[in-house]
Amino acid sequence: MAASSARYALRWKSGSILNRLPGHYKRHRMDLEKPPSPVHYREEPAIAGHWKKDPETGEKKRVENVPIPLIFPKEADAGIWGGEGIIKGFQKRKPQSQKVPHYWIPVLKQAVVYSEILDKYMTVTVTERTLQLIDEHYGFDKYILETPVQDLKSQLALDLRRKMLLTLVRREMYEDDETKREQIYEKYKNFIIP
Repeated sequence: MAASSARYALRWKSGSILNRLPGHYKRHRMDLEKPPSPVHYREEPAIAGHWKKDPETGEKKRVENVPIPLIFPKEADAGIWGGEGIIKGFQKRKPQSQKVPHYWIPVLKQAVVYSEILDKYMTVTVTERTLQLIDEHYGFDKYILETPVQDLKSQLALDLRRKMLLTLVRREMYEDDETKREQIYEKYKNFIIP
């Protein structure tokens, strides 16, 4: 792990070609290298790398934040699962029985979402977590635009993000209502890449 991070740091040094790229592109590439936020486990906060101090004894304990491997089938690209995936593992159904292979699949549902930028209602396959994230971001457009690319994990979400950004840059929304177009542009202009 340390060797790969050292190689990654060397790629962005002053002499490399990657350092000559525009700032917004470098930030985007660095964001893609970050791990996705944890969905199926709780990440323990660690002090100084991989250690934490026990509040009762004061003893240092090792913290291992190992992400659970997820499976994303091709059907996940047709919906927005909010970072959830299929978990493969083993389950013990009775105390004396052997472990049995088991898959935990997220509960999927059809939901109608509204994009303010595209001025369109869409029927999308989502999970309950996706609906909660849309509510936390106060709307579908803000959820798609504010969520990092590595957390979207869906080709549909990435295509919608691209379409929204292009619509904002070209100012193609609400062609018959100029005041509404300016309101939407002012609301989402922070997401436009310079």
